[in-house]
Amino acid sequence: MRLQFGRVRRAGVHLGPWRMPLWLLSVVGAGILVVAGQAVGPVLVGSVSGLAGLTVEQSIVVTAAEFRDYPPKVIYSISPRDDQLRVIDTNEVVQTTSTVTITLLGKTVQGGNGLAMHPVNGKIYALLKLQGQWGRQLVTLDPSTGVATSIGDTTDKFAGLAFHSNGVLYAISGDGAGGPPPLTVLPEALYTLDLATAAPTLVTVLGNGTDGETIAFNPDDGLIYHASGEGIPNINEVFETIDLATLAVSQITLKGQDYAEATALAYEGLRTFYMADLGRRLYRVNTDGVVAFLGTIDHDTHGLVPFDLAHVDDSVAVLNDEGTSFTAAIETHVGDSFMLILTLENNSGADANATLELDVPKGIDVELQATGAIKEAQLERRVWLLQVPSTLTESKVRIILETKDDHQPGFYKVTGRLVQVSG
Repeated sequence: MRLQFGRVRRAGVHLGPWRMPLWLLSVVGAGILVVAGQAVGPVLVGSVSGLAGLTVEQSIVVTAAEFRDYPPKVIYSISPRDDQLRVIDTNEVVQTTSTVTITLLGKTVQGGNGLAMHPVNGKIYALLKLQGQWGRQLVTLDPSTGVATSIGDTTDKFAGLAFHSNGVLYAISGDGAGGPPPLTVLPEALYTLDLATAAPTLVTVLGNGTDGETIAFNPDDGLIYHASGEGIPNINEVFETIDLATLAVSQITLKGQDYAEATALAYEGLRTFYMADLGRRLYRVNTDGVVAFLGTIDHDTHGLVPFDLAHVDDSVAVLNDEGTSFTAAIETHVGDSFMLILTLENNSGADANATLELDVPKGIDVELQATGAIKEAQLERRVWLLQVPSTLTESKVRIILETKDDHQPGFYKVTGRLVQVSG
């Protein structure tokens, strides 16, 4: 039998240029692999007939494991083209699942150019384009009704918003900012906005990159991330950090898939951002600058806010020192659904393949979803084959755990191991 990602055929397992013959498939499926620990991880050695001379140093490792609620987070999206607040579902197929019309008493809303969630009170803040007004209006939004409450006129064309974890609201001015006197806002500059009046205060002038400005705050490292430009990556098109303590700007080398002009950026967690571009495409980009395509969306977006970010209570996940196995424990009840996210890295300069084998208790169904450029094929009920390309230094695998109707509540343990293979 030949197994390809997404289809089944006769004769052996194909992963692009890599082919697993039937004898090796049966060995992997039966779990008859001899694993020897090294500092770099386990090695597959030739102790079984047909494996003579085969040695594979493990370059694919798990660097983090974390539980999240399931279904996974969805994203609020605001467009500069209309008065709709949309919800984008990122599970399997990227799609808009609902919309609500944004209204502001006495004003005509034409679109929005920024969206952010307050880290303490959870309120949604937006920058609205209003008919007959030069400056963007800072408002709070009720996402269930679309009703906006005005804070004030920012006096100019701001392009994006981001909250610091301390509740300070930052804004990036667009390339078209700097209107007629007496306006004093500079284009392509970082500002704070007063939450009571919307008045802007200059923080620092940026300027790297060509058209397009968007920002996001990473609470894990305390830095603001800035994407700007369209054209040649790392020349016209830049991705950089801003240290708010020193105002030092550091460029991050973009790798992986190229995007057009970035129009929205939002921190997802686990060192990863959602990014939208001018071509109505949605990406994930991590703090190392690795970009992975997620899917197309049905509208232009200039603001994204992930929500339903709650971590699962009463859960823990522990990795071994080599990053080749994990043990996770969680308290479950009937009808519960969870997502265990494994962050993978490929530390080699070549495409690599590995098997992921899971041990899941009875009463819990399991599904695996590979994200980004990683591909997966299920070999057996609890065994998957993963293909990790050389262009990707980090991506994630989602393990979906759902309890059955006859499930007994209590603490349960899930274990897994990652073994690199070649052929």
